[in-house]
Amino acid sequence: MSRRAPALGVYVVDTVQLHQINEQAHRNAWGGAWSSGAALSSVVDEHGKHVIVPMATASRADGDDECFRCWLWYLVRGQNERRCTLVDVGERMLASLPKMDAQALEGLVPMLLSQLPLTAIH
Repeated sequence: MSRRAPALGVYVVDTVQLHQINEQAHRNAWGGAWSSGAALSSVVDEHGKHVIVPMATASRADGDDECFRCWLWYLVRGQNERRCTLVDVGERMLASLPKMDAQALEGLVPMLLSQLPLTAIH
């Protein structure tokens, strides 16, 4: 299996696309997925925009779509909170998603960092 770098970028998905990603992961027996569409719907805000960042090539069966393991920051259903998890996204699906532009990234990074716990330095 080739271990080439994933498609670099920061991508935006809506919940419909996230369900498509989850279904594709199940069809291909990729590990990075919710157990079901209902499980995804129970935790992910249906109206939110979510952020995907590829980090590594996860798997590829001969002739099939390459799979990237990606960080996913999603808006939690019913809360003003984001959580991070890992999902597997097919190469063609990833290529179809819009990338965030520089201006959007300037707002995204501080928002994500503000939700991390601070650690005291000694």
